[in-house]
Amino acid sequence: MIPRLHISLLGDFRLLAGDVPVRTFEVARLPSLLAYLLLHRHSPQSRSQLAFLLWPDSSEAQAHANLALILHERGNTGVARVEYLRALECDPAAAGVLWNLSLLCERDSDVTGAAEYLARLAELKPDWEDASFRLGFIRLQQEMFEPAAE
Repeated sequence: MIPRLHISLLGDFRLLAGDVPVRTFEVARLPSLLAYLLLHRHSPQSRSQLAFLLWPDSSEAQAHANLALILHERGNTGVARVEYLRALECDPAAAGVLWNLSLLCERDSDVTGAAEYLARLAELKPDWEDASFRLGFIRLQQEMFEPAAE
């Protein structure tokens, strides 16, 4: 039998599955997001609306990047990628978004995508040593495995 969820929205946020507490959330806005979705569960919510609701003082690019980060950290990489790309559409020079997209691609074993975002980042911020190092490492990996594929 599936345990009943108990959610405390007033005071400290708590989420219980039956009598067992669900682990705490590392992302500060995640309880707010969950509460909003629960309270509005009978109508569809756009991700843009959620991003602006949770980060009203942020730019459009930053709001989408923040939502993407929550989704990314929760393991929803497909939707996170869409949100990161929306953030890049708003601000093509968002270095943090390029970095996070490269990490997401690596996590999904998409080394070509990771290399593409790292190359854009290295061009944009040549002094960002971590980006240049990771890009070099990925290109080295690609060279090592390319001949084996032929």
